Amino acid sequence: MSGFEKALEAVHQAEESVYHAQASTEIGDRQKSVLHLQIAKEKVHQAQKEVEGDVDAQHRLHQAVEHLRHLEEAQQALED
Repeated sequence: MSGFEKALEAVHQAEESVYHAQASTEIGDRQKSVLHLQIAKEKVHQAQKEVEGDVDAQHRLHQAVEHLRHLEEAQQALED
């Protein structure tokens, strides 16, 4: 699995984790969602370095960054 694919998978896992935390009352689920978001951000950042010159991959990673931003906002709302 390439770094690009791993990054997209990490974003998907972060999404699932945030959705699970929204439906849960457990603090541990919220903490897991924060961790998954951080891991996804790191993997996307690394993948962006690896796909220089691949316009389609760069576009998809840009969309992933935007999606992570929305997930972070949703996760932050859980803390408020």
